[in-house]
Amino acid sequence: TVTCIKIRKNNLECVSSSSDGSCIIWDLTRYVRNQVLFAPSFFKAVCYFPDESQLLTSGTDRKVGYWEAFDGSLIRELEASQSDTINGLDINSTGSHFVIGGSDKLVKIYRYEEGDVVYVGVGHSTDIMKVKISPDQQHVVSVSAEGAIFSWVFPGSEQTHNASTFQPDSQIRF
Repeated sequence: TVTCIKIRKNNLECVSSSSDGSCIIWDLTRYVRNQVLFAPSFFKAVCYFPDESQLLTSGTDRKVGYWEAFDGSLIRELEASQSDTINGLDINSTGSHFVIGGSDKLVKIYRYEEGDVVYVGVGHSTDIMKVKISPDQQHVVSVSAEGAIFSWVFPGSEQTHNASTFQPDSQIRF
């Protein structure tokens, strides 16, 4: 099952993540695979770094993987959850931060280069399924299995030591 797909800015390639443990970089003009990334995980999400030189992945192995987009090699992995699957992943437009959400019911904001958590959002009562940073970089939106949609103010990036907790500024429940 394909769990996520992202298209490059030039519309010539895309990357898909799958529950079979692969992410595939596709050539959209020749309709063939350019690269295949494998890991012992059911991938749940994938996204391009803003300059599209790297990819981030997340899944059932509780890790965020940093991958080289050109040759598909693994650069590094972060143990991003102590207990559960990471279902959603997004990166901001500058590449300085990324956000994850998963079955641990927490929204976490990481610094990309440092690989450390700088904010933890608490509020969901069931698994977070997807997260997205708004185009203006001011909010994070998360959706969970019970249908709740939370909007979080994207905190400033000045936090450098211990992770701070933040709360949703609005929520919708269906």
